[in-house]
Order: sequence, then C-alpha cells, then structure tokens
Amino acid sequence: MSILAKTEIISGRTVTVTPFPGRTALFYKAQLIKMFGPSLAVVISKQFTTGEDVAPILEKFLQGISITEFSNLTSKLLASTLLDDMPITDAVFDLEFAGNLTLMYKILGFVLKVNYADFFEMAAIGNLVSQAKLKQETSTAAK
Repeated sequence: MSILAKTEIISGRTVTVTPFPGRTALFYKAQLIKMFGPSLAVVISKQFTTGEDVAPILEKFLQGISITEFSNLTSKLLASTLLDDMPITDAVFDLEFAGNLTLMYKILGFVLKVNYADFFEMAAIGNLVSQAKLKQETSTAAK
C-alpha cells in the first residue's frame, strides 16, 4: 500500500484507495468529463438547491452513456482500490456488489474524492456546489 493511500469506512467496510499516477489520473479525468460533464453540473445543482434525491436524475442521464464505456471506466477507477484489504477484481466486484450497487457508487465517490479533490473543490463543479449551498443556506435562513 502506498503512503499516499487514503482509507475510509464506507457502509461498515474498509476502503483503501491509492491515487492514480499523474498521467493515468489525467486520462481518466478526460474520460469522466466527456462521459458525465454536461449532466454532472445539473445533478449537483439540483441536489443542493432542492435537496431532492438525485437517484432518478442520475438514472436518466446514465441512459445516454454506453454501458460498455461505463463498465470499463468503473473497472479502471476501482483498479487501485481495496475493499477490506482485497483488490477489487472482477470476481470480488461481482460478489461484493451483487444486490448492493449503492456500496459500489459510494466507493466510486471516494475514489473520485481521493484522485480529484482539487477538481471538486476549486474547479467549476466545486464552485457550483458552493454557490448552490450558499443559496440553500440563504433561503433556509430567510424562512
């Protein structure tokens, strides 16, 4: 395990993520932006401004994404991740996430946080989230 690895308990499971090498991170980021960029801002904004459950919105925008591309990218993103000290191989993926895709999505969220924290905090998406939170706090305080 790398000294850069981050560990978090997610749904009672120990998840350890080793950050991607720089060029790999850049390549995956480009794929993520291409795949999710146009819809991600809408989803984040909607969730933070209304508090609405984003699951139906996510399902809708995932309909336009190639299943093969999404599956391949998911496998790549999880390649440097341990679940309870086990590498997430295809067999582990199939066993651990059968009937529990929510855990997989939470783990993917942690992978993105470890590898792209600066993107979410300082880039356009981070600014959208901050603006949406401020708007929500302002409207809540005014009530």
